[in-house]
Amino acid sequence: MFRKLGYLGLNGISKRNKPYIYGVKFRDGKDDTPPINGFIYERVGLPGYDINDVVPENLMPVHNKMRRCVVNYEGKVEYYLDFRNSMWKKGSYKETNIANADGTIQALNSDYGLGIVEITIDRIASTNNIGKYINIFDGDSHNFWMALIIGADDNNTYTLSHPHISNWGIVGEGVQLYYIIGDAKLGGQDGNIMVEIPAFWYKYSFEEETGWQEHLISLSKFQGARYYPRRYVAAFEGVSADSNNQPYNGWQGSWDEDNKKWLSVTSTTSPSKIVSVCGYYPKTVYSLDNFRSKCQATGIIIIYTIL
Repeated sequence: MFRKLGYLGLNGISKRNKPYIYGVKFRDGKDDTPPINGFIYERVGLPGYDINDVVPENLMPVHNKMRRCVVNYEGKVEYYLDFRNSMWKKGSYKETNIANADGTIQALNSDYGLGIVEITIDRIASTNNIGKYINIFDGDSHNFWMALIIGADDNNTYTLSHPHISNWGIVGEGVQLYYIIGDAKLGGQDGNIMVEIPAFWYKYSFEEETGWQEHLISLSKFQGARYYPRRYVAAFEGVSADSNNQPYNGWQGSWDEDNKKWLSVTSTTSPSKIVSVCGYYPKTVYSLDNFRSKCQATGIIIIYTIL
């Protein structure tokens, strides 16, 4: 025989067979007396928490079950990412410090026009690390940078992709730099980086007389609510990719090295697909219809399969 288990309510009292519902309500406050600018917000189902308060995740179960993950090109979860730092797979997180360092950096050179950094390390640069994130830091671990590894050669050199930031990698004279490399591949090699949204129930209501709009969600079915299956949402802006899922920058331009700025920016060729990966500039100057068709070509915009 099986019996349904209850759960602890906000006051610690067991509430059996009653769905835990929470959300937010708001209305336009411009016509209030005295007048209030903008919208007025209130939390629902979370007594004691004002709209500006930080609510513990255990009191927001739908949000608490959202997880970052890598979804392969067949549409299935390859692995989940660590909640503290997405450069690590779930369960393999390492804190950034000297004790966990993979090695030291012997030289660092930046080319801001190309948007890359080359680093020489104290050991062989493995091609297996292409697509992983590298964390570069000094001995105090308070001065650090992160970038995607996009190349490796036999001369102990990694090529990194980074934003066009003029002071990337500048450190004090004589400061030793260390590095640590994560184990998650976020450059598209293992698939798209997505956010898993759990299946949930949602209800919207509007009170015409008062103007209040209310949005409620729950992991359990409740009266008047609509069911939304588990789904996956892109974690990054849409990046151009070819038919083999190889990503590339969505725009290019002429870089002024002296003034550290773009002189002109132009859109690149039309992609075969739009993917969700990091380390690349997103596609720009593209119609909504084109974005939709290229997202559909990727095949995993929304997944309804229960894993």
